[in-house]
Amino acid sequence: MKAIIPCLILTLLTSLASGIESSRTWKNNAGQTFEGTFLRFVKEKVQIKRTDGRTFTLDANQFSNEDQAYLEEVRKRTDGTGELWSKSRAIYHLTREKWIDSPKDRPILYYYKFTREKVDINKDGKLDGLKVTKKANGGVFTATRINSWDVTDEGDLIFRYMSLGKLREGTFKYNFQEQKFVKTSVYGPSFFAIKSSNLN
Repeated sequence: MKAIIPCLILTLLTSLASGIESSRTWKNNAGQTFEGTFLRFVKEKVQIKRTDGRTFTLDANQFSNEDQAYLEEVRKRTDGTGELWSKSRAIYHLTREKWIDSPKDRPILYYYKFTREKVDINKDGKLDGLKVTKKANGGVFTATRINSWDVTDEGDLIFRYMSLGKLREGTFKYNFQEQKFVKTSVYGPSFFAIKSSNLN
């Protein structure tokens, strides 16, 4: 039994890092079972890949109460497209959008553009991560600053910038309900949110 627990923990960590759930036994309302892996949500339906390689898209209410409870937990770890959160999904979202660090009820002071270009922001000859451009919105704020970023295997954002001659680093975890990266360590803005489409 003691040997099984580390294996279960390793399986869970691997699935979280890769954005792939472990295979499980599913049961429908009629009591029939099959082995398969959750792939994604397709609107209100669920896409599952069976162990024989076939993929099915089914209504969630076709499953047992236990499976529906499992799906509700999984949904909390998916992005707006129904995909499981992972390093690749975080990179996809970060590089696809323009980001801000201002609450919706306040003027936007800065925009952030995340790219896949590697950068050395402290000029020590070592790469600090990928390039993120922090650009002021105008007015008295006119500077453009180059920062760097990276993403952990779990899909957390690492944001690096220079301050008072030192390289600072902050960690941000994705908040699924608010759909933004929220700071979990000391350095950096409080959050990064996608720029609203009705803002210039």
